[in-house]
Amino acid sequence: WDLSSGAVLRPFAVEARDLTALRVTPDGKVAISTSMTGAVDAWDLESGALLKSFQGSRDFIFALDVSRDGKRLLTGGRDKQLVLWDLGSGKQLKVIDTRAPVMCAVFAPDGSSALTCAGGWDLGPVAQLWSLETGQKLREFVGYPKSASVKTAVFSPDGTRLVVSVTGMSDLFVF
Repeated sequence: WDLSSGAVLRPFAVEARDLTALRVTPDGKVAISTSMTGAVDAWDLESGALLKSFQGSRDFIFALDVSRDGKRLLTGGRDKQLVLWDLGSGKQLKVIDTRAPVMCAVFAPDGSSALTCAGGWDLGPVAQLWSLETGQKLREFVGYPKSASVKTAVFSPDGTRLVVSVTGMSDLFVF
């Protein structure tokens, strides 16, 4: 879309019907999409061409993020794995067993860690920070009602704050 006029710049066909997440690289040239099939696709936004496709999961992917430098991806989904990818090669760099379906995955501003969100599935709400180097859980953020699910989160640009939203509530939780 042209944001100033609202006109469609170029539609292009995406074969996967059930897209679950979409991000654009920081340079604005590539769109990354995920689907209920577990596929991860990279699209050239100028031409609409599929640049690469790789299997990102054994199951639905709910979560997707692109690093600030546009070189790495995070995916997560129903298979309870957070996966760190090299976008250029499509290779998995790290697979982390989160023990919970991943509803959101967010790079920390410095790129060294990632936050995952989960909830429901008899777990209660879960937001966890993971080291992308070691795969170890660094911290768990708590303080929401047990009946809620953590659905989305965002870091402040400087990485000093985390804001989390949960289902069924109008509150935001700031850590």
